[in-house]
Amino acid sequence: MEEPFKKFFNFPHANMNGIVINTGGISQTEPNHIWGPGIRTYYLMHYVISGTGWYHVSKNQYRLKA
Repeated sequence: MEEPFKKFFNFPHANMNGIVINTGGISQTEPNHIWGPGIRTYYLMHYVISGTGWYHVSKNQYRLKA
């Protein structure tokens, strides 16, 4: 299986009005990808540019799309 495309960037001192950006990047997520269960010590923001998917947290489910 081919490795999904990923590229990450580190921003060690990026602080915008109280929001600190540690890492940014782009990736191509494989179909049926899941993460967890687990707890992150930071917020993770996704911006969907193509395709669709679902985001599950607790008992809530959110539809994602471009």
